[in-house]
This record gives sequence, C-alpha cells and structure tokens, in this order.
Amino acid sequence: MAKTKIRKHKISNFENEPIVHSLVPKHEIVKEEEEKKILENLNTTKEQLPRIKLDDPAIRHLNPKKGDIIRIHRQERHTKSIYYRVVV
Repeated sequence: MAKTKIRKHKISNFENEPIVHSLVPKHEIVKEEEEKKILENLNTTKEQLPRIKLDDPAIRHLNPKKGDIIRIHRQERHTKSIYYRVVV
C-alpha cells in the first residue's frame, strides 16, 4: 500500500492573502475623499448601506476598519456592476 504524504498548514498563513477565484468579485476600500461623493450620488447614509462583517474572508486581506466602505466590482453575464457595503 502506498503511503500518502499529508501537509499541515496553519490557517493564519492564509488569512492575509486575497481570495483568487472566478466567483469572488474584486473588493476594495473606498478612500475617505470619495465616501461623501458616493453617498451623495446614492442619496443615502452609511447607516443605510448594506453591511459586511469585518472578518469576511473576501475583505480580511484589506485590513479594513469598522465604518469603512467597501466597493465590490461584480462581473455578471453581460454587465459590470458596482456595489457598496459598510464594514461592521
């Protein structure tokens, strides 16, 4: 019977690496200067934006802070869409 080699990795080795997968859209932190302009264009406040958790695997590598706004670029079949989330 052939022996199988098993590699052990610490989860912490992968925590600060971005997830690279075709189904995971690009995430980025919106600069403070842009925040006000975005909120005015959307006619909303930070409190009204959908939320994303601080420990979400898709943004963990960005080192976000509570209250940051995350821009999500989604590529759907025939369109590109941008979504915004506030970190909680």
